[in-house]
Amino acid sequence: MPGKYSDKKRDKIWRKVFGWYGAFACSDHFMSLTESEMDEAEFIVVHFAEFMYIDNGLAPKQWNMAGMKVCCTESLPREIASGPEYFKSVVPVLSAFFRFLEETGLLLSAGLLVRGVERLGPAVVENAANPDMWGPAKAIVETAKEAGLDMNSREEINLFMQHCNQQMGKESLSDSTNVLSSDGPLVIGRIRQPINGNLAHRKDRR
Repeated sequence: MPGKYSDKKRDKIWRKVFGWYGAFACSDHFMSLTESEMDEAEFIVVHFAEFMYIDNGLAPKQWNMAGMKVCCTESLPREIASGPEYFKSVVPVLSAFFRFLEETGLLLSAGLLVRGVERLGPAVVENAANPDMWGPAKAIVETAKEAGLDMNSREEINLFMQHCNQQMGKESLSDSTNVLSSDGPLVIGRIRQPINGNLAHRKDRR
């Protein structure tokens, strides 16, 4: 993680980005998205802003093409356990969001980001489907899904975690093909609730 991480700074970023997203969701740019892209849009914008800070140390006013490439092609595929519809929507959603920010003058770098993100679509989708790109938390979630676990059932998730804890060995979770072995605490994913609670009613993505 570049620089010193701060929950206070992260919350400040959330407030700014949620303000932008609220206006974006009422714009023609948002309405130009498909129904599926609209459904994924809030998650994508929130995750993008969060990982631009966590992995790149960048607040919105510092967003740049290098950080965006890392976020879209590495961070999101590594951390987000979601279906293909999410990753196929990343580029269309962010393109529309950046165009809105450019048009409204909210972000000076938005024009460059639009042109840069539109080239990343294939890599985003390909990396998200590649187990070698997954982090430990995502690998565990994907294993649970493959085993038929109901990800909306807290009881099933708890039972699965207990089973994983019982199976823990001394090998590292860095090997994504052996997601049930670790000498550290098992974490399915860091579930993040936005400060305004907008995502609380939807299914967890992390």
